[in-house]
This record gives sequence, C-alpha cells and structure tokens, in this order.
Amino acid sequence: MQLEIHDGNTSKIQTPTLQFLPALKGDYLKVSSKNIGRPFHIYIRLSEGYDTNSQEQTVYPAVYLLDGDSLFPILAASHLFLGYDDFIPEAIIVGIAYDSFDPGINKRSYDFSMPAADNTPTRGGADTFLNFLEQELIPSVENRYFAAPNQRVLFGQSQGGHFVPYTAYTRPNLFRGLIASNPTLLPQKDFFSKNAKAPSEIKLL
Repeated sequence: MQLEIHDGNTSKIQTPTLQFLPALKGDYLKVSSKNIGRPFHIYIRLSEGYDTNSQEQTVYPAVYLLDGDSLFPILAASHLFLGYDDFIPEAIIVGIAYDSFDPGINKRSYDFSMPAADNTPTRGGADTFLNFLEQELIPSVENRYFAAPNQRVLFGQSQGGHFVPYTAYTRPNLFRGLIASNPTLLPQKDFFSKNAKAPSEIKLL
C-alpha cells in the first residue's frame, strides 16, 4: 500500500520500501519537470543525525547524484560507512533517477550532453537539464529538507562526468563542490580545451 501526495508539480509517495534498507533510509519524491517535460524519480538518504522534529535543526550538505538508478544504492550506502569508518561529514544524498534503463525512458544521453550546432533528438539537453536542477529540483529539496544552499555537491560518472565540468563552466555558483568520476569528454572535447576557463573558485575533484 502506498499514499501519493501531490504538491504542484511534485508528488510524494510514502512507501515502506526504503525503510527496510537502513543504509538507504530516507524519502522519495516524483518530480514532474516543466523545463524538460518528463518526470524524475528522486531518492533521498537523510543523514544519521537528521531529526525532522527538532526546532533547531542542523543543516547538511546535499550531494546530488546523476544516474541515481544505479549510483544511489551504491554511493548512499558508501557514504554511510565512510562516516562510520573515516568520519566524513554527514550529508543528505539525492539520487536523480529515471526509473528505467530503457532508452525510451532513460534520457541521460540527451540530458547530460551539451548543446551544439548538430544537436539531435538524443543529444544536446544539458542546459535544459541544468534549468531543471536549478529551478525545480534544488528548490524542492531545500524547501523540504534541512539542506544547506551553500553546501551543494554534484556527482556524475562517465557521461554524467561530462555534464559535471560543463556545469562548472556555465553555472559556476550553482554547486560548491563538483565531482566527475571517470568522465568522458567526447564529443565536443574542444569546449573544455579551448572555449572555457575553469572558474577559480571551484575545484574539480
């Protein structure tokens, strides 16, 4: 049994699924994007010290994971144990998922690739996806949870790693931290090597 609550373009489904996985215990949102015209499934892992009933709640960094369908279960759980073993700071982990690996539903190739003169229906949606993050997803997260606006981190792997430095170059103030894991810079490698300068205030890890 599940209960779906609608709030404008965002719906919240209360389900016990994540509650049976302590390492992933948190929340779930379905966000229907006006910018993109497609829904995204957002998985939230709340920090160990998170207390929704506290009147003086601590705010936490929020780590936004691209390819949340595969990376959220891995990295959200890893963050928990890195906190136990290596004492890294607690954080809210936000997995941005498509709910499928079917290319008809999972549009990562389009969403993570930058615009170009030879755009096709499968490439060139990075700016629109950035609008979704900046105007829709991040405000939804920061309105619902105790997420610090000055402590946002973006993580992307492979093609998602292509999107991360593009974000750094085009919207340098949106995230404090940017992590590109095993990024592919192709196609449009020239954008990174010739047409853009890395903002001095952002460190690419």
